[in-house]
Amino acid sequence: MKRNWLLLTVLLTIVAMVATQCAPGPAATEVPKEAPVAEAKPTEVTGAQPTTAAEQVTLDVVLSSYWQEEWWTKLINKFQEENPNIKIDYWWGSDWTEYTQTKIAAGDPPDIFWLTRYEWIDNGLVMDLTDILETPPYGQTSGTWRDTFYAKPGPIEYKGRLWTVPWDLYTDGYIWYNVGLFEEHGKQPPTTWDEMIALCDYFKSKGIPCFAQSNDPLYINQWFRLLAQRLAGLDKIRATGSAERKEGNHWTDPVFLQAAEMAQSVAKNGYLISGYEGLDYHAAQIEFVQGRAAMMLIGNWLAGEMADSIPADLKLDYVRFPQVVGGKGDPTVQIAGTSDMILSAKTAHPEETILFAKYLTSLEAVTSMAQDSHLLYATKGSTPEDKMTPYDKKALQYMEEAADTFEWYGPPDFTPTFEMGDQMFNDCVSLMLLQMTPQEFLQRLEDRMVEWENSQ
Repeated sequence: MKRNWLLLTVLLTIVAMVATQCAPGPAATEVPKEAPVAEAKPTEVTGAQPTTAAEQVTLDVVLSSYWQEEWWTKLINKFQEENPNIKIDYWWGSDWTEYTQTKIAAGDPPDIFWLTRYEWIDNGLVMDLTDILETPPYGQTSGTWRDTFYAKPGPIEYKGRLWTVPWDLYTDGYIWYNVGLFEEHGKQPPTTWDEMIALCDYFKSKGIPCFAQSNDPLYINQWFRLLAQRLAGLDKIRATGSAERKEGNHWTDPVFLQAAEMAQSVAKNGYLISGYEGLDYHAAQIEFVQGRAAMMLIGNWLAGEMADSIPADLKLDYVRFPQVVGGKGDPTVQIAGTSDMILSAKTAHPEETILFAKYLTSLEAVTSMAQDSHLLYATKGSTPEDKMTPYDKKALQYMEEAADTFEWYGPPDFTPTFEMGDQMFNDCVSLMLLQMTPQEFLQRLEDRMVEWENSQ
């Protein structure tokens, strides 16, 4: 699945950190876990034009293995032709997260890598891009780099500063539905939770699986998190689960209990496809695109990723996750984010590092990548209008209309750390597999939050 690499990223990073802690000698984990953000040292650079310095510079760049190596190679070769004094020494492969952590532990982080831990920012490893994003884009002398990205979700703001370079763009939490099946039975896609439950009861009575579903934590967690947002609103969630938790807010609040009970009812009432407890994300997607379920809760990328498996006569579409009548959450809010590049605050070559990051997110470079991968990217205009699918257009429309967004993973809204986000997601699996009660589920979230607060 398109976003499953994020789970792998986070899990591998945690494993690598644990291994580092167990190894003899100094390690990166000797830095306080949640130290205050290191004071940012202004980086006096523009990066607006290709450098003409005679000195040969080599940058250590980590490239995500999700995108094919030949796509990256094509971009790198072109950059090196335009900037012959800069050599890109890149790391690409399934173990790129381990490589990143090893370099960080050795005190020599890559010049460009990917954000998977907010502790890296806290520990002074990440370049503050707040002012740099206001400089011109690659190859230009006017305008700002920041304005080349879609406004939402945009660069990540953390503790009042901007730290990331957005890459691909995803929106999630949609109710995909089998258009032909709905038309055959005279049904419309749901706009409210009650309408969706009525649809589930109807399809269940006809022997048709309501929802294709996997047991993957990154997908099954969405039932609780989206319902929590629709019922309580993002302000309440942030006041309860973020690093800026406000006094008097607890996960055991009745509004979150209602969300957990409603989420679990989807499984308890038999609305999920039989055997979902053992399905991985790909198998669940196959069930849906082969017409063996009426609906699926997933992101905008489904049709593009599964294009080779969708029968020619199967018509699909999607709508926002339904609102809960009487809930306090804005129904336009959705899960959205990007894969986020970060630049090392310790780089010996800040000008060249910024220049290459600007190049990678330039319209020319990202358009080439978008045409090869058929994905949406954070750089505005990277997918030309005539190349966009109806699904892409709808995703961008929903993004523009969204009052707010929250990330696909736990932090910074639902949890203060990535590790706690993983734990929450695993607890969501237990909730949806009926292995714990809603009360037990919420008590775990609350106990973990209290433990984290006491450790600060």
